[in-house]
Amino acid sequence: MFSMERWGRSAVFLACLGVIELDRPALAEEAASPADLFGAGAIYYASAEDVASLKSSLLETPLGQLLSGPNASMGMGLLLGILQFGMQFTGATLDDWLGHLGSPVSLLVFPPGGAPNPPPIVIACHLRKGGAEFQNFLDQRVRRTVLRTLPWLELERSAVGPFTLERVRDTREGKTFAYTLIKDYFILGTEDGVRRLLDDQQAGLPPLAHALGYQAAQKRSLNEAHLWSYFHVAPLLEPLKAQAAGGNAARELEASGVLSLADISSSLRFEGGEATERLFLRRSEVEPQGLALIFTEPQPRPLLGGRYVPAHFPFFASVNLESGQALAEGFRKTLQRIEGEQGLVNLEQGRQFIEQGVGISIEQDVLANLTGEVFFAADAPTLKESLLTRADKPPREEWVFLLGLSIQNPDVLKNAVRQFLNSQFAWDAGLVHEVLAEEQAELIQVRNTRRDVGDNEEKEKGRGFVMAFLDEFVLLSNSADELRSVLQARAEKKTLADDAAFQERLKAYEKGMNLLIQIDVQKMTQTLFDVLEQFAEPTAQMIMKEFKPALPKLKNVLAVGIADPEGFMLEVHSSEGLLVHFLGIVALVEGIKNAPGARVVRARRNMGLIGEAIDHYFMDNGTFPPTLDALQPKYLKWMPNDPFSPDGRFRYHPGPAREENGRKLHLGGWILLSPGPDRRPDLVMESYDPDAFQKRLGSGTPDDERYFCRVTYQFKPDRYPEEDRLLDQGDLYLCGTAPH
Repeated sequence: MFSMERWGRSAVFLACLGVIELDRPALAEEAASPADLFGAGAIYYASAEDVASLKSSLLETPLGQLLSGPNASMGMGLLLGILQFGMQFTGATLDDWLGHLGSPVSLLVFPPGGAPNPPPIVIACHLRKGGAEFQNFLDQRVRRTVLRTLPWLELERSAVGPFTLERVRDTREGKTFAYTLIKDYFILGTEDGVRRLLDDQQAGLPPLAHALGYQAAQKRSLNEAHLWSYFHVAPLLEPLKAQAAGGNAARELEASGVLSLADISSSLRFEGGEATERLFLRRSEVEPQGLALIFTEPQPRPLLGGRYVPAHFPFFASVNLESGQALAEGFRKTLQRIEGEQGLVNLEQGRQFIEQGVGISIEQDVLANLTGEVFFAADAPTLKESLLTRADKPPREEWVFLLGLSIQNPDVLKNAVRQFLNSQFAWDAGLVHEVLAEEQAELIQVRNTRRDVGDNEEKEKGRGFVMAFLDEFVLLSNSADELRSVLQARAEKKTLADDAAFQERLKAYEKGMNLLIQIDVQKMTQTLFDVLEQFAEPTAQMIMKEFKPALPKLKNVLAVGIADPEGFMLEVHSSEGLLVHFLGIVALVEGIKNAPGARVVRARRNMGLIGEAIDHYFMDNGTFPPTLDALQPKYLKWMPNDPFSPDGRFRYHPGPAREENGRKLHLGGWILLSPGPDRRPDLVMESYDPDAFQKRLGSGTPDDERYFCRVTYQFKPDRYPEEDRLLDQGDLYLCGTAPH
């Protein structure tokens, strides 16, 4: 039995309102979690058990205090105003909807029906006053208004066993969604998702809460978690395995370690203005390979890498494997999965070639001396400068990296390394080294002197690393100065191990801990804010100033990992949760890239690159290029873009041409133009005369000064203060003459 009726956009608002829970007393007894009601057909399940508590706990965090403060009240009021406006289409107020919708709010995702179909999704929200009263609310309050105001939506009602499925179709866009009621839960989602849920109910499948993986994950979740999710990985792996059946793809999939995961769960709790997240990766019966070794094979032991990392490093990670031999064995297994037996043969031949040429035993002299802990630290000391001068992250050579491998007999390993570096094998490979004597340790600097064939041969030449053998670790870095800073930090007790706050946070996790990560969110965010304040337009600058007082309250991210036979658990402590910090940093980086000031920096930098290519062209050809296209590919492998031009290209004028021996020569000078932040070309250069242009630039007459203030970006801001605005009108330009 079907009936066709017009229907409104109420369900769209219901999806939004399902997660907007205000502080109201429950008017009906709370039902069990949807995981206790719905069949286990979903691959992903997420739930906010008490949205009111989640909201109040979020407001206690630094970010929540900022958003709920007086400066955010206008924005929150505007949001509620928009929702109230939307409710008029349904004939009910926001309070009416919130009187029915309550906690918990849950999300379920089913396996996709097949590529390229998206996965079916449903949202479940408990009804405070029960399903019957909510159905009456829809029929009496909502339906009449929508039938009258939104004629382009149609409703098709059908019976699915004892349930009623209501299918809503937008006749203008051809989009469809559906909703139903199950045991005092309002279910909204894609039609396929809602139908699957009803089919599971009719089939009497065991509920999701009874699944063994779900129960194991629940045991590992945080107590009284505000947010909880469970991802059943296995159903998605079978299609991947089928697609990659046979050949390298299958071996690479096995080696990746993905197949060794049964399911993943996460939980999040806010308490005392801080966030705690717990991620649990449960192992399947498949032997872990590749990256999965890091998450499943580490052995519990004290992690000592913090003794060798200066406290100013913004990123630090340390993991412990059973031994150096275990690391090598894992590598061999992974190589075998990817390349088969031939991969192992090639590896063995390479080992023998090195050992015979050098006279050392890799197994006894190297691997037997590695005790298992590996740490990595990174810093970008020129991050702020690079963002200001390039509007981009620092190039690779400006980053500082520190790698540490735990050892038990430094003298044996040091002798093996020296024997290798002094061998004919190293000489033939182009490796040279020198010993740098320091007070506390001996540094060995290794450089590659061979010119490799390829596009980056000049960059690769001379690259190398520095290493130092200390009590328990061999350290490697791309900077000798950084290794000296390590020695100085140890002497002055300014390492992570000496940081009292860092050590206090670790106390609860020393037993069984085998992975440790720290990210200095406060330092990174402060740097990005400082840059964005200089790059952003005035309105954005005001917003940045309002946010800055909250920055000192941000807490560094600390992640601790514990592995056991069941799987791997990662617990993260921070201010708002790792994901919030990550998304915030990404948003700031995107803000910098898109800010007017950053685009000016990029445009000027790109113009400089093109200018250098034009000069090289002149030296080879005795004339300036007639067009920028003539620079490719010999002088420019790629054409730098103009961030202000609609087509992304700079305007170029090579000056007047003259004939010599049948050749058209451009010898007077050239100009490169960008429309600048106002995106409007102002300089008219079709008949560009370099001499006349330079004379006007230096004339100093009032008329010429007014002209250039109008048509060029930030013309003489030291003389004309109003020209120093970020959004100043006028074009960016770069002039050139024949190089001498």
